[in-house]
Amino acid sequence: MLAEAQADSKATLMARAPALLAQRLREDWRVRALGLLERYVDMQEALRTLQPPAPGDPAFLRRSLEAREAVRRQFFAPEEIEGLFGDQIRQDQFMAEKMELLSNPGLTPEQRAAALAQSEQAWLSPAQREVRKEAVAHLDVMRQTEALQARGASPQERFAARSETYGYEVARGLATLDQETQEWNARLDRYASAPEAERAQLRETLFNENERLRLSGALAMRSAAASKPAK
Repeated sequence: MLAEAQADSKATLMARAPALLAQRLREDWRVRALGLLERYVDMQEALRTLQPPAPGDPAFLRRSLEAREAVRRQFFAPEEIEGLFGDQIRQDQFMAEKMELLSNPGLTPEQRAAALAQSEQAWLSPAQREVRKEAVAHLDVMRQTEALQARGASPQERFAARSETYGYEVARGLATLDQETQEWNARLDRYASAPEAERAQLRETLFNENERLRLSGALAMRSAAASKPAK
C-alpha cells in the first residue's frame, strides 16, 4: 500500500484506498489506516520539496536527514514514526556515520574499522547486519576474484587463496562457478565468432532455453566491455 502511495496521485490513491483496505484490514482498523495513508501521501509530497543530499558530502547528508525527520514529525507521532520508518531511520544514521568516518583523515585504518563496527552494532538490527554482512562478503569475493584474474592465478592458486579466506566449501563452490563461467564464455565466443548464417543453429545447440533468454544481454555486455577504453 505504501509503495502504491508513492506511485499514484493522491486523488487516485485515496479513491482506491477504501476498497484496498477492505481486502486487508478489519473494519474497525480501516478509519485509522485511511488517516495514516493520507498523512503518508502528504508527507511524501512535502519530502519532494527537499533538496537531495550531495554525493560524498557527510555534512549535507546530516542536514538532509534532519530535514526529513522534521517533515516526518509534522505528520506523525513519535510512535508512528518508529513503527513506519524506524528501520530506515537507523539505516540512514548508520550510512551518515559511515560516510563521516570514511572521510575523516585523522583516523588510522584500525581506528576507522573499529568505529565502523561500533556504529553498525549501534544502529543496525540483527537482520540488517546479516544483510550487510552478506553484501560485503559478495563484494570481497568479487574483489579477490578480480585480483586473482589480474595476476593470472591458476585454478590451484585460486582454490588455495579462497580456502584460506573463506574455507574449503566456499572455495569448492567458487571453483565450480569459475568452471561454469569459463564454459559459458567459451560458448559465447563460439557463437559470437560464427558467421551469421550459422548462428540460428548454434543458438539451439549451444544454449538451453533459459540461456537463450540471457544471450542478447550477455553479448551486449561483452560488446560494451570490449569497446571501453583501457585505463
